[in-house]
Amino acid sequence: MHDVVEESQAQRDRPQGVLRISSPFEFGILQLNRIICDLLLRHAGLEAEIELSTRHSHPLEGNFDLVFSLHESDPEDSSMVARRVFTIATVLCAAPVLVERFGLPQQPRDLAAWPCLADATDTLWRFTRPGHPETHEVQVNGRLRTGNASLRLGAAEAGLGAAVISATLCREAIEQGRLVQLLPDYRPMPRRVYVFMPARRLMPARVRAFLDAIDSLVGEKEPDRAGLRLIR
Repeated sequence: MHDVVEESQAQRDRPQGVLRISSPFEFGILQLNRIICDLLLRHAGLEAEIELSTRHSHPLEGNFDLVFSLHESDPEDSSMVARRVFTIATVLCAAPVLVERFGLPQQPRDLAAWPCLADATDTLWRFTRPGHPETHEVQVNGRLRTGNASLRLGAAEAGLGAAVISATLCREAIEQGRLVQLLPDYRPMPRRVYVFMPARRLMPARVRAFLDAIDSLVGEKEPDRAGLRLIR
């Protein structure tokens, strides 16, 4: 009987079943791909279904185990369990042809005359300056809005406007001269990545294994990140 109980406990502790995840496209490609592949290689009983999109999903509506979402500030109150797992540094950049046309901006308000390539929900860009407490806001105006950062990157390289893009995604374009970093003394607000999940009395082993893998990836890079908590 004791052996049966131990075997049953081992089954509960072993990651298995279908892990359903919703994530913004770029974050899923750049950050989650390695974790998911590693978990599937290590746990033969585990399956994964990943939905990558720009829309905001809800764990209960889509029957997701985990939903990743990008926020500039803390998310609104929710009955979901939430955890900040990552912070994405962003860069303001534009094609050299736009710099020739408008000149290098010296401060955020100089962007008022610039075309901007914004996220679908952006109305303002906010900048901070190291050592200065104030936040600088810029009204976003432009002909293209999309939640897909890869599209904004391509449009920026084509000279359609300035864009705030993750530093990882635009690094190569800046190094190769296809884009120029603007306002290097100012920092666009970083995007915080939160993971939301349904409130459960017991966390499934597949979810626990994935969150442990996230912690291993982040390591010491985010010593101030928030732990698992219920936002009310």
